[in-house]
Amino acid sequence: MSDIPAYRTDDIPAAPAFAAAAPHAKPTIAIEIADAASLAKSLAGLHGAWADLLSRADTQNVFMDPSLLHAAAAADPAGQQHALLAWKTVDGARRLVGVWGFAVGRPRWSVLPIRVLTAPAYNHGYLATPVIDRDCLDEAIEAMLDAIAAAQGLPKILALDTLATDGATHEALIRVLAGRGTAPRVFEHMQRPRLSSDLDGKAYLEKAVSSSTRKKLRQYRRRLAEKGAVTSTIITQPDAVRRAVDQFLDIEAAGWKGHNGTALKCNDAEAVFMRGAMVALAARGNAAI
Repeated sequence: MSDIPAYRTDDIPAAPAFAAAAPHAKPTIAIEIADAASLAKSLAGLHGAWADLLSRADTQNVFMDPSLLHAAAAADPAGQQHALLAWKTVDGARRLVGVWGFAVGRPRWSVLPIRVLTAPAYNHGYLATPVIDRDCLDEAIEAMLDAIAAAQGLPKILALDTLATDGATHEALIRVLAGRGTAPRVFEHMQRPRLSSDLDGKAYLEKAVSSSTRKKLRQYRRRLAEKGAVTSTIITQPDAVRRAVDQFLDIEAAGWKGHNGTALKCNDAEAVFMRGAMVALAARGNAAI
């Protein structure tokens, strides 16, 4: 289990979520604020840098994957998605050391007509924690906040929903904010489940599910097989994944979610995002159906 507070926005404070830092030495990290258009142009080149960053990151947050930010921007152009890309020159080469994705708009859980930077940058993102090289956490976060403070077109309040509190990235963020003379406004703490196991699938299932329940599942499978052949197929090729996503969307829309209007296919933008996100991840071997 992971202790994750939701930085809810029902009662956004009037003051900015952070202040500009005091003058300091020349920064060694450069921040690129990429909008949807610039992100689309540089996406292919970012894939290798992103994969390399994940090997060095304190938190491997898939919801900050530039491919997903791009898919969100394509599905919802009005969302004003932005990605803060932190670059550091190491041994003469430019290295990606941080990614933090945001959208510009009203806080998700607030009725107040204010503009903030919200993370994650899309509805089907569930972790706002930035992905940052563990060797330069404070430095990268400081540079990112400086860049937001200096950007004329960006709001100065961050609405983070939700942010993990069990890692070095959160500790660094609190440290940096304290150094800037501010602190986050926490609206809610919650526990969210997280799968963390070294067991293989069969061993995990035997440990997590009782023998009686496993017996019932075998019975259900036999009954289903009486109606036709039951097979399992793992789909990995991007074009096949796209077709499988469409089949899933049709199945979901035909059930109770579709009747209640909550199926993905009931919202064109959500269906477009799901197709784009799954295909983009599958193209790099990071998703399967």
